[in-house]
Amino acid sequence: MVQLIGKSLYHYTDKDGLNGIFSNNNPDIHNEIRIRFSTASRFSDKKEGIHTIDLFHKVCRDFFADKKSDKELYEATQEITSLEESFIIRAGDISDAPTDILPRMPPIVIDYGRVETFIACFSESDDNQDLWHFENNRTSDFTIELHVQSDFQSWLPNGYSGEIPYEIRFRKVIYEDAKKKQKILEDLSESYNHNCANKDEFIDSLRVSLSEYQYLFKKYKYHREAETRAVIKVDSPARLSENGIKVKTPSDGMYIDVPMIRTMVLSVRIRSDVTDAEAEKLAAIARESVPNTTVLYNGRPILYQT
Repeated sequence: MVQLIGKSLYHYTDKDGLNGIFSNNNPDIHNEIRIRFSTASRFSDKKEGIHTIDLFHKVCRDFFADKKSDKELYEATQEITSLEESFIIRAGDISDAPTDILPRMPPIVIDYGRVETFIACFSESDDNQDLWHFENNRTSDFTIELHVQSDFQSWLPNGYSGEIPYEIRFRKVIYEDAKKKQKILEDLSESYNHNCANKDEFIDSLRVSLSEYQYLFKKYKYHREAETRAVIKVDSPARLSENGIKVKTPSDGMYIDVPMIRTMVLSVRIRSDVTDAEAEKLAAIARESVPNTTVLYNGRPILYQT
């Protein structure tokens, strides 16, 4: 688990994203923002997945090298050939599963329903060129600085009552192969210590871990992004709707807009590689979308609305 209490995270976005975050879609609730969390499958990189499986197999070979009596378990690990397979776990009753495992379950079909994983991306860097300019020639013109509160319930705007069917967990993205292997080894050891007597349970627990690697592991060339991902796992998306969070399913994947209190926003920052004139135009957009918020350009306030 990542300790971020009292720290700032930065969410990169464009004009449409800025408007969406600060437009209040619930007239009964005030002083809120909404951060978009997309389904975990959108964060799957096939090339990274192949590399991760190779690392997984290597760690397994080393781990089982002195465990000749566990040949069947080792061979079962080598039969996992893609991260996509980690989404398929045999149907069965998991009511007796350890409570620390259930929140990590990937979106798999099981007897009582379906667990979905949603992700939102943040960075510890407020000025990263790779994050300003990303895929499909899209550009992020703004970063929103969010202050991480101490208690999850305190993030929720006034007006959300009853039991919230999720919690947000922050997970740092791992870029270095050595750290990836260490993470795999820790998960492998835990699964072996708890489930070595039952091959099916052993493989199932490993697949839960593997399903996380697709959004926790990235190539080292992206390490300057210093990315942290916020993760929400829910056993039933329908329960989100009951709490005022709409689950939307466009053609490019499911997503949810999660409410947070407006006071988490410390500032809005403008992309550093624009001209002063362009910065003024972007500041005007920020002023319209985000009144009463400090707007920074190259570290200095360009606009403050009182």
